[in-house]
Amino acid sequence: VNMVLKYGALRRTNARSAREAVIVAKVCGCHRIQHVSSTSALEAGQQQETLWQRQPESIARLRTGYAQSKAVAEELLRQATLPEHGLEVLVYRPSTISASCVTGVS
Repeated sequence: VNMVLKYGALRRTNARSAREAVIVAKVCGCHRIQHVSSTSALEAGQQQETLWQRQPESIARLRTGYAQSKAVAEELLRQATLPEHGLEVLVYRPSTISASCVTGVS
């Protein structure tokens, strides 16, 4: 996670990879995608916002490129749930994922 880089530097890692996951799921005949996002993808004060409640213009109000790239990824996945795409998408938004800095085990 890099909270300093701008959206353009993180787009490929976060947003484009979500789009690729949708393409792979369709090609492989999968019907469900499980995606690990972040609470960073939410506006301050909107911690209970669901994927389907977000207004796309709210993405521009997010303060970091990381948050914007995660929110764009979520929006691409939301679009994949539309009837013409027919995918089920589960998005998980953990606030922190960490492990021991010594062993790497959590």
